[in-house]
Amino acid sequence: MTYPSEFPQNSRAEVEAEAIRAYTALEQNVRGTESWQRDVLFIRCVMRVFLAFVRKACEFAKKNNDPAWSDRELDQRCRDFLLSVVIDAWQDTGQGLGISRMFSYRGCGYSLYDDARRKVEDSPEWKQYRDLLLDALDVQAARTADEIGEESALRGGDGPEGRSVDDGTESGLTAPLAGVEKLAWEDIEIRFTSEHHVQIFVRDRPGDSVNFADMGFEDRRGVGGKPNRAWALLVALSQNDGIHPAAKVSGDQSTQKRAQELRDRLGGYFRIAGDPLPFLEGTGYNSSSTPCPRKLRISKGLQL
Repeated sequence: MTYPSEFPQNSRAEVEAEAIRAYTALEQNVRGTESWQRDVLFIRCVMRVFLAFVRKACEFAKKNNDPAWSDRELDQRCRDFLLSVVIDAWQDTGQGLGISRMFSYRGCGYSLYDDARRKVEDSPEWKQYRDLLLDALDVQAARTADEIGEESALRGGDGPEGRSVDDGTESGLTAPLAGVEKLAWEDIEIRFTSEHHVQIFVRDRPGDSVNFADMGFEDRRGVGGKPNRAWALLVALSQNDGIHPAAKVSGDQSTQKRAQELRDRLGGYFRIAGDPLPFLEGTGYNSSSTPCPRKLRISKGLQL
């Protein structure tokens, strides 16, 4: 399994031990069962390993101030690990037990099948994950509030006059877990207002104005402060009616990798399942409204 580089070695060992126990239990439990029951047991096995990682990841996130382990980043790291568990568990154990493959690889990276994603998100373990994540985010938020209070006290005041607090209830996107509102990709439009800024529209209603860093697209190498290559692909899509031509994708692994990162970041930011950037033969990466209207919309505003 693939772990973030900062993830503690002792925590990795505990997750690996739980994986061994989960795989052993799966092999015992599938004996004499029908194929559809095996898929259920496989999901249970995967989620057992996933929760072992989540518990350790949330503990780690609570104890440090690294931005890479906060809010959307923490959620995305957990989701990335879940995908790696599904792939490894199937290749190591599930395939030999006659369990259906639950992920695809289309030259642009791995992703879960929509049906498998629904099964995961309908599981009781997924609710446990959300609870653990929310608890970690609450701890981080409280710590940040304490730090702001201490800084304000050192300055001798409460901060700028008239500062308001946006709890995200108007636009539905400010809160880190906005996707819990059961949005679908067709409900979302990302409209560029400059090369580094976008405005989010939810069901055609204007929402947040955010930049690449707010959405998790900052290149953290070096001093940071600049967008990564996945953001560049998002800009390119906005400038070409939501399409990145197939001729520019074929054989270009860097673009394919960029597209998968773009999918992952958008999925983590909006908390929406499914593929926001499907690849259509003869067309390329397609986020336009045609021929498939049930997709994310990416557009450029008048200022871009």
